Amino acid sequence: MSEPITALNLTAKYPELNHDPVDTDMYWKEELFLQEKDKIFSRAWHCLGRVEELTEVGSFFKRQMPTFNLSVIVVRSTDNEIKAFMNACSHRGNDVELADCGKRKAFTCKFRTASGSTGGSLFRGNGSSSQTFCAQQWPHHLTTSPPHH
Repeated sequence: MSEPITALNLTAKYPELNHDPVDTDMYWKEELFLQEKDKIFSRAWHCLGRVEELTEVGSFFKRQMPTFNLSVIVVRSTDNEIKAFMNACSHRGNDVELADCGKRKAFTCKFRTASGSTGGSLFRGNGSSSQTFCAQQWPHHLTTSPPHH
């Protein structure tokens, strides 16, 4: 019959374990969380949903990414690709989409009436169909390919 495992016989068998208190900084220090967010979470894939949720062109769902304080729209675009966009108008930061899921031909900022296609192209602002926006002014698109770091 073997001897029961206790802290005393474990440290005798493995002296490198020592008796010091366990450091708990990683559980509560904001600067350590920010380092982890940058070095681990920002470089990893994040599952937001399943392809089965986007059965038709224009179908979308909205998800929150609390680690990054982001709201994201995932949509099946007109070219039948799945794309993700920040759910924010770059003009004032307003949410572009309020519904959790549905089907859209375009996403429209309720404040400015700027619209963007499900593929990410912006084609109208302030109610004028002739106004065109430069992609650099509207950095909505999130990568749909693996992060490179």
